[in-house]
Amino acid sequence: MSPGAIGESTQAVPPALEGVWGRIMDLDSHLMVPYRRFGTALGTTGRLVGPITSRLLRRNPEAAKSGDPSEEAPVGPSTVWTVKGAAAPGGMHAESRVRALDLMGIRHQLVFADVLAAMIGWGRQPGALDAMRSHNDYALDWASDGAGRLHPVAILNTRQLGPALEEAGRLAGKGARAVMIADGVLPGGQSPAHPDVDRLWAALAEAGIAVLLHVGGQAGFASIKWEQTELLRTRVKNLGSDGDPIGPHVLATMHLSPVNYLSALIFGGVLERHPSLKIGVMELGAMWVGPMAELLDNRARFSTRVGTTLSMRPSEYIRRNLRVTAFWQEPVGEIIDRYDLGGVICFATDFPHREGGTDPLGATSSSLAARDRTTFERFYVSNASLIISG
Repeated sequence: MSPGAIGESTQAVPPALEGVWGRIMDLDSHLMVPYRRFGTALGTTGRLVGPITSRLLRRNPEAAKSGDPSEEAPVGPSTVWTVKGAAAPGGMHAESRVRALDLMGIRHQLVFADVLAAMIGWGRQPGALDAMRSHNDYALDWASDGAGRLHPVAILNTRQLGPALEEAGRLAGKGARAVMIADGVLPGGQSPAHPDVDRLWAALAEAGIAVLLHVGGQAGFASIKWEQTELLRTRVKNLGSDGDPIGPHVLATMHLSPVNYLSALIFGGVLERHPSLKIGVMELGAMWVGPMAELLDNRARFSTRVGTTLSMRPSEYIRRNLRVTAFWQEPVGEIIDRYDLGGVICFATDFPHREGGTDPLGATSSSLAARDRTTFERFYVSNASLIISG
């Protein structure tokens, strides 16, 4: 199967983005592995899951077209933001993904595993670690055709520290620069700030590998029963052909698991002991970051242990070590102004997922209207350099 052919090749640069167009850093996108390729991308577990999912998809042609298409849509301004799923231009192939980025004005893009692949790689099942390693190799190989502009995020299963350390070392040797962990999972069954877990943080910090949290990783933090009513649950009919991709209860609470994890890292002294550890929180919105920084600064004054252990205020660790992507629907400009978070909040497309919308650049640039050029530069370009460089 060949990548989609180049379609329309030119696009007008939005005036508000003239200073950053062609240099934009996108900190959230996804590699869409067709279900028929799950055996290659996810090992033994993928060989079991892929055919089952493909059979279910065939019951709904629209879902099948999005999740297991025979080809991508052609690359062009009329398709890059409107066609979603694996059928999107660049959904499956690195070469066409790079051409799509040119039309989006994006220079570099962070590429996560899709949700199902991440869940398998993070799992408890016997094949989870094999799936993790298989997908990481698949993603790194896929990105090798991306002209240095596609930055794959490896899956890291932290349920056992030994395998997590081994995989972190293997990934460092392969040149990986980011891993995605499940923030609803206690690493090695212990607090993220436990001394035993410091081995993992030290290895990742030394290798320059960013530790990233992403929506979907909160499973295990709280019972799914909280959302099991018709109004609160995620309604996805026929595997994503319609319904709400994220339910109302998840939208309201999705940030709580990362806040819990980050609070343990900060108050537990992990970022004090490992000052070069890079942390990112992607596709979980940004409206929670400012209130969290204010709360932790206040609560730090309540604790003698925290006050005598940390050399900086919690908000200073947040500004130094953390980057967070905003949703395009959020008032990005107001968040930055209200909480002085101009150095923390970053741009993301969620390409090619439906939740990314059809004009994330237009929406976020409108939200930043009347701000100075430095704010645009930081949001779209320079803040992301903590996580990816280029």
